[in-house]
Amino acid sequence: MNLLEPILKSGLLGTEKFMPNASLLPGGISEAIAASATDREDAFLKTAAVAIWYTEAGSLPRTTGVDIAPCPPEPLPNTTTLRTEILLELLQKNDLLLFAHFANIAIADGQVMPPECVPPLLDLARQHKKLRPTLAALAGITGQWLCGLNAYWQPLQSTTTHDVWQTGAEHERMEYLKEVRALDAPKAIELLNAGFEQENAAARLAFVQVLHNHKCPEDEPFLQKLLADKSKPVKQEAQLLLKNLPGSALCNAYLNYATLLASVKEERYLLLGRKKVLHIAEGIEPPKTLTETGLSKISSLKGVADHLVWFAETLAHTPPEALAQALQIDSSTLMELLLAHKGLENLRLQLVMCAVNFNHTGWMRQLVATGMHINAGMLQVVPPAERISHLQELLKLQPAEAIATIEAMNFLPCNTKQADAYFEYLKSHPYHISKRDYQLLALHMPTEAAATLHTFIQKHGQDFNPPYFTDRVHDMLQVLQYKKQFTA
Repeated sequence: MNLLEPILKSGLLGTEKFMPNASLLPGGISEAIAASATDREDAFLKTAAVAIWYTEAGSLPRTTGVDIAPCPPEPLPNTTTLRTEILLELLQKNDLLLFAHFANIAIADGQVMPPECVPPLLDLARQHKKLRPTLAALAGITGQWLCGLNAYWQPLQSTTTHDVWQTGAEHERMEYLKEVRALDAPKAIELLNAGFEQENAAARLAFVQVLHNHKCPEDEPFLQKLLADKSKPVKQEAQLLLKNLPGSALCNAYLNYATLLASVKEERYLLLGRKKVLHIAEGIEPPKTLTETGLSKISSLKGVADHLVWFAETLAHTPPEALAQALQIDSSTLMELLLAHKGLENLRLQLVMCAVNFNHTGWMRQLVATGMHINAGMLQVVPPAERISHLQELLKLQPAEAIATIEAMNFLPCNTKQADAYFEYLKSHPYHISKRDYQLLALHMPTEAAATLHTFIQKHGQDFNPPYFTDRVHDMLQVLQYKKQFTA
């Protein structure tokens, strides 16, 4: 019995010409409609409504003839009830910044979301490609199973690493290249060698820049080929990498010239004593190989002699340990002599470049100890625990770089004294960073810092000027509360 055909017919012809027979409906429904209807149209609408619901309720599910295999067991435990609630709340708020942070904590702890929470994760992964690895890990076995059943989610299924490099989106390929470079540096060169010339110029440049980390001897032949690349930025990047690659022909050329210029001599000190001093020879012009790769032919600094500029610029691409060995002193002593040389006082930026280019922690510590202004590049050379003590200064000078450094350290917590110092500075300069940056800074703070923020709210409420800062304090308190609950 098809209850909808009479409804459709009446809708086409009108109730004056045809009225569906409500008696076809079961039970006493037709009598109830007749008793309550005010006119023919009202009776028709009530009959149609009941017929539609009755038809839907009485339909049997269609059979597809396909047997669906049950979901394999999930080997990992589910997130705790509290963690699940926090993650779902952040999803509801569309706060993807905090969601990704806490999701990665759960993943690192070997947890996945409960099965009933997985469909929203897959929907989100369709919209945000960069979050897919995190969401896929959080969805666990259930996510992979559902992706195999739903065509809409199938693109989210795990692919092999070969597929990622061959067919993945550019950001996926970039992340994969970084992972390979960190685990097996020569393997990254093998990947790049295969079809590198087919990449567009922007992609070639981005991929080459990955090679600044985890340098290895296998880099040199690949980089030498890139000196003939069609793109000027790619050629320049390859040349820079060769200059800073210990053992490469170009880096050795800089080392050889530095050893020609520099020597360590002893001079009398306070009549009876003797001390080592660094001597930089004059009149030894740089070879063509170096001037063609960026070394200045003459000094552009007023009052600074050519030979001092040549030496400083050469030093920027000279491995500290190799030069110290050539001068028969240790690298720490060499930096002491460089800092003591009055002619190099205006060229200390080149010393910083050398420490950064060759990731020399000892030299960077000595340079920072002189009180010079720091930047994010300098901080990358020292261990994360040491960076924290310099972040307040960096926040004042380069807020974006400071926040990026905090992110790169995976929000390694500062102590409460440092958190209070951040707070006091931002209270006086509330617009120095963005709303997002306040959230990131809160992730860097210890949960005990909430006491200072609560005291501020109790004292000032909404009366503090500007209100923007009060709003940001509330945001930071919320982040610290999430952090405390999630890590409890």
